[in-house]
Amino acid sequence: MSDTCSDPQASTWGGIEWSGWHDFAPAVSGRLIPATTGLYRFRDAASEGLLYIGESGARRGRRSRLGAG
Repeated sequence: MSDTCSDPQASTWGGIEWSGWHDFAPAVSGRLIPATTGLYRFRDAASEGLLYIGESGARRGRRSRLGAG
């Protein structure tokens, strides 16, 4: 998959500049997940596609939901 419009793992998928990928547990414990509003996506590094896509509108929303509040 190389088309950034259709590849959900591309850095510019959907016309949005996404951050680089991080391992989930270190990202949560290392506070790499911002407390600001925005979009986020999860994937399994060993598989194609996405596991989850979400958005947060509340300050600290993602950290709170991921147990890193």
